[in-house]
Amino acid sequence: MPTSAERDLAIMAFAAQQHGLVTWSQLLSLGITPRGVQSRIRRGLLRRVARGVYSVSPGELSWMQRAAAMCLQLGPDSVLSHGSAARLLHLDLRLRDVIEVTVPHPCRAKAGTLDRVRVHRSRSLTESDVCWVAGLRVTTAARTLIDLALRYEDLPLAKALDDAVMRELVHPPALMQLLDAPHLRARRRSRSVRLAAQTWLDHPDMESVFEARVARILELAGLPAPVCQYRISAGGKQIARVDFAWPEHKIALEVDGRRYHGSPRAMERDSLRANRIAAAGWIVLRVTPNEVETNPAPLIDALRRHLSQPGPRNRTYLAPSPASPTSPTSPTSPAQRGRRQDGSAGGDPPGSGRAVGAI
Repeated sequence: MPTSAERDLAIMAFAAQQHGLVTWSQLLSLGITPRGVQSRIRRGLLRRVARGVYSVSPGELSWMQRAAAMCLQLGPDSVLSHGSAARLLHLDLRLRDVIEVTVPHPCRAKAGTLDRVRVHRSRSLTESDVCWVAGLRVTTAARTLIDLALRYEDLPLAKALDDAVMRELVHPPALMQLLDAPHLRARRRSRSVRLAAQTWLDHPDMESVFEARVARILELAGLPAPVCQYRISAGGKQIARVDFAWPEHKIALEVDGRRYHGSPRAMERDSLRANRIAAAGWIVLRVTPNEVETNPAPLIDALRRHLSQPGPRNRTYLAPSPASPTSPTSPTSPAQRGRRQDGSAGGDPPGSGRAVGAI
């Protein structure tokens, strides 16, 4: 028969797998009698933290321990959901410090002794809506976003979905199928999640959350739909791939995130690339994530102005002239090199909502 010390070690080992927690039934399964449980409580080896749940460590419980304690108290069918699931999945949302757990609907479970706890009851939760994070049952990112649709406006919800898509926590086609499932079809506000996911279905080649935000801004502005990740060719060779393009107008739009465009080497590379695109007769507009977030109006105005002009237009560099480069009126002088073949002035320098065109 195991000694008391051996049983204590068994309790510690069991609790180590559950964030330092153990339940009454688990203690009994380890051979601890009710009297033995009370004895360990008096000696400080166990501390009751919820109904039928004990901690083996002193001090205040962490958020994770409180969440685990609620799941242990409410039973194996309980699942962390809503804001608690968003926190564990690191969804890009402002969250309240409340533990939220969902249980099957015909359930009389209560929060018990823990404070700042909310228990939801659901008839629609299925095992396909559940994943495991840090040893805890958690609603999937797709189900979590649907559950939170009532709490957030369209924009923050779309941002959270974009981030989840980029981290491969959400797959837009599967999310659409979930939204169309009979048990969720009647959910209020699911339209906002559907619209956010539709952007990814319309532009499946997008490569960043900021591209998704730009795509929504363009749609809200009523601009023609662009082609995403368009490959520009010249002379039978691909010279660049741009984030968005309107090929019939030879207009390209690049989203300059700091991660890929902020270093000196990246800036030099982007400059050479922009010149190649301009030499092929394209106008390139650029926008930064900060402009997307705070002031997209100049970009929209610039795009609307360029797209309102007939296209495509043949914008090419002037070929060098054999005339003397020192002649002030020579086509190779700076004044002439700064003009297009049609004699019009070249594009504006790079910047927010400004074109890097044929210069």
